[in-house]
Amino acid sequence: NFTRNLPGVLDDLDAEFLKDMRVAVRRTRAALWALRPAWRRRALRPLEAGLKWLGDVSTPVRDLDVYLQRLPVYQARLPAELQAALDPMGGLLRTLRAANQAALVRALTSPGFATIDALWAAFLTPEKPSKKPAARLLIVQIARGRTAATYTALCAEVRASRTPLGTLAA
Repeated sequence: NFTRNLPGVLDDLDAEFLKDMRVAVRRTRAALWALRPAWRRRALRPLEAGLKWLGDVSTPVRDLDVYLQRLPVYQARLPAELQAALDPMGGLLRTLRAANQAALVRALTSPGFATIDALWAAFLTPEKPSKKPAARLLIVQIARGRTAATYTALCAEVRASRTPLGTLAA
């Protein structure tokens, strides 16, 4: 659930809270896409748009978190006498992150976010079932179909790249 990490994001306790929230948003979007055949498209549209917005509004802070985490690595690659030259960049990144974190907190405490949260709660407890034929499919059938489609696409990609099977990452 993408709201599980919300308190940690709002209080800016650790960058991992935002990272985990963004992963949950991406997974939720992927699940909605996979389950699309079983739901009315019109019913999913506002939730899909809201989750996209949530991903978009959280990207600047996450990007800055990554830059700040990597800055010491970049400094260590420089000769000792030049490492301090990147200190002003660290200050700028922290300033930008603070401003973007404040904007993120405003977004996550806004009526827009409350609407997304309400849409998600409504999605989890639908008032009436879909009448689409695909809605009668068992979740296992939908998952099998998505897995087969993904496997077929992967095989086609490997064949097209002529990549030896043994060289693919596990």
